[in-house]
Amino acid sequence: MARIKNPLFSLSAEGKLGAIVLRRSLKSIIAEEIPKPPDAKSPGQLAWRPMFLLAKELWHALSASEKRVWESAGTTHHLTGYMWFMSQALRPNPGLYLPLLGGTMQGAIDMASFKIEDLPDPALLQDAATKAYVDTAISNLAWAKFFNDTPSGIGSYYEMSPTPTEAAKSTFSSGVLGTGDDQALFQWISDETASFAAILAGVVSVHIHAERTSGNKSIRLYAEIYEYTAAAAEILIATTALCDFLTDDESCIEEHAPLADDYPIAPTSKLLIKFLANVGAVGANVTLNLYAEGETTSSVSLPTPTSPLIEAEIAAHAALPNAHHSPPAAIKAFYSEANDLSDVINTTVSNQTIPALSYHTFLNIASGGCRFLGGTFITGGSAVTVRVNVDGGAEQTINPFTVGNEWVLVVPPIQCDDTLLIRGYNNHSSVVLKYAGMSWHRAL
Repeated sequence: MARIKNPLFSLSAEGKLGAIVLRRSLKSIIAEEIPKPPDAKSPGQLAWRPMFLLAKELWHALSASEKRVWESAGTTHHLTGYMWFMSQALRPNPGLYLPLLGGTMQGAIDMASFKIEDLPDPALLQDAATKAYVDTAISNLAWAKFFNDTPSGIGSYYEMSPTPTEAAKSTFSSGVLGTGDDQALFQWISDETASFAAILAGVVSVHIHAERTSGNKSIRLYAEIYEYTAAAAEILIATTALCDFLTDDESCIEEHAPLADDYPIAPTSKLLIKFLANVGAVGANVTLNLYAEGETTSSVSLPTPTSPLIEAEIAAHAALPNAHHSPPAAIKAFYSEANDLSDVINTTVSNQTIPALSYHTFLNIASGGCRFLGGTFITGGSAVTVRVNVDGGAEQTINPFTVGNEWVLVVPPIQCDDTLLIRGYNNHSSVVLKYAGMSWHRAL
């Protein structure tokens, strides 16, 4: 559409005529094509165009009152409200985007199914955890080995198995020990190669029962944890601190080996545990016994990460498939969405001391039957086993597993027709039951 001021062929003509623009100079009228800047599509232009379009859409999404606020703010800068809004929206944080050097988000991010890649491993409690990190954590959490008296077929090493053998308590008696440090005792090696790529930084926990059986020299034990490679090489991973002095009574020894960094381990390697003794100079030479199996729960467990995600979510959800080291044969598990659970009774206990070598009754249904929906028991320092008797049958034992420095035990659903007795047994020195939670109801 032509927009010409004054006659077209006069000396005062000016304006647009199609793609031609007329303008006056001091001496003449100049007709020229309207300039059309080329679209260079430079990386900078291409990066800013979607930002500009997004900012424009945000402006049009504002309410009338919001636009008036921007109009008012713009007047102090001699700009329209739209111009002032765009100038602020296209700035880096807190504008529409974050610079590559980082910044602080002002709202949620919808990734629209796109990935966030190349994250480092979490270090702080609120850091994101990658799939690889969680996979390793689950593998570590599921890994616990129990000492037994079965020869491994490798040197003089005994075998470690993923579940208690349910055999009677086994005894490992030393020879006569004179004064000296780092005296080798007994060794256990895992029954299978590593199912994980790394042992996470944390604390490796070793649990053993021991006593001095003759003599009166002082004895302190410690353990060494090795990677045993496919080439039969032994690579030291960590060493525990010395335990307290052994006495002439059997005691439960908890030894801990700190790992400052993750330890990568070959998938063809096994883990090897060696027990050693430091014997003092005063008194008569000594002998000692180590004990495994039976009620001892002598074992080694790998560290778990301290992230709340791992400790809360993984420990809770991974507990059920891994807790039953010895599922009671007499227990009849049940579940039905049709069950009436309106009268469920929830019972919790916390910070209760269980004396040494004693029982603590958690639930005693003397008659009438019930459905036990499940229970979780957590102790610190030492393990407590749970004994279950259903309808007067043979008593069954459920053993715990470790999560960090705590012992966790999960009792599955049980249906009894008449009686149900669930009680804990402490085979060690006095132990604190940090938490016990159970759910059950009488409707059958």
